[in-house]
Amino acid sequence: MRTVLMPVALLLAFGAGFLVARLTTKPAAGAAHIAPTTGSADVVRKIPERPSDPTAGPAVSSPGVTQSFPILRAAELLATKRLQNGSHVPPFAFERLNPDFITLYELSPAEIERLEGVAKRVRAQVASIEAAKAQLAPQPDGTIRITIEPYPREGGVILDALRAEVLATLGEERSEFFRKLSDFDGSNSTEFGGFGLRQTVVEVRALGPSGPGSIRGSTSFDPATSLQTMTTETDFRSLKDTRPELYARLVSAGLAR
Repeated sequence: MRTVLMPVALLLAFGAGFLVARLTTKPAAGAAHIAPTTGSADVVRKIPERPSDPTAGPAVSSPGVTQSFPILRAAELLATKRLQNGSHVPPFAFERLNPDFITLYELSPAEIERLEGVAKRVRAQVASIEAAKAQLAPQPDGTIRITIEPYPREGGVILDALRAEVLATLGEERSEFFRKLSDFDGSNSTEFGGFGLRQTVVEVRALGPSGPGSIRGSTSFDPATSLQTMTTETDFRSLKDTRPELYARLVSAGLAR
């Protein structure tokens, strides 16, 4: 009896060991799940990750427009903002180079000097044209009214030359952003006499509207004629300081000393 049971016990032990080994042995690394021939909600398929899409855009380290001029990334954001609330970064403010424009386009000292020189020349051109076209009309109360009618032809030539100078200074790369953010056509412009697209009226008194040296300006629009008029109230001293060419016309006409 003992001799019969011993082989059976050994056989059972060997079978149990083989079963444990099968249950505890891990599959080889990378073994794929095999889908059954029939659908099963319990089967989970591992989908390999897709490689990065090469058309999604250049890596951060890739060269591009916004890396040549990093500030132009801000320009892109401002362009979007402009569509929302009308933001605009013109090259000139109060007939001087706009500090925000200098920062936005990262102008070099040489570029700043060039554009400031351009603005100075344009101011002189506009002042010369306006002085030549000024109509002087003394009023009964002692006010002298100076009227300058629109001069779109001469103003258009000045505008085109100014814009060309700005684009040449910026170069092709930055000019693309200039057209989105800073371009100007002279319409409704308060710079450089509105480039001749408006009527200018200057009312000169012994005292300014708020005392000596004061200046007040207003703009009106006539829908019947589509004429915009910029009216400035000032005194003789301020006119001499701010618009010496017009003041010289008054002197030559015997209306000022």
